[in-house]
Amino acid sequence: MNLRLKTNGKTEEKLNELQLYLQLSTKAAVMRLAIGIVINKRIKMKLRDIEYDIKNQDGADYMRYTILGDDDVIYKILIEQHLKQSLSEHEYFPKVINAFIDAGVEYLYNEYKYLGNRNKLFDKLIFGDNV
Repeated sequence: MNLRLKTNGKTEEKLNELQLYLQLSTKAAVMRLAIGIVINKRIKMKLRDIEYDIKNQDGADYMRYTILGDDDVIYKILIEQHLKQSLSEHEYFPKVINAFIDAGVEYLYNEYKYLGNRNKLFDKLIFGDNV
């Protein structure tokens, strides 16, 4: 079982900026939010399109428990439902988790840049496009 994930440099920069902007206590909190966004917004993800090569990751290292905590099993179940397939431990972490973090951070970052207001961003995340 792999216990470490390394982000890429672009995602790490966006995580730093989002953590400050959203006033969240840790980058791991931003990561959990990003994973939830991919699931909630039904952002298309296909396992065959997901790649993770530690040699190409130039960001920071994170422990699995730091990112997912006690909810690791719940995240795995939700992600399997999202992908509509079972995942081996090797596929799930770090490969799929990293892809969900990348996609969710990208979505969050784009919304943050577009809306330019923390409260508007949270309103959109909570209430959807009906705000």
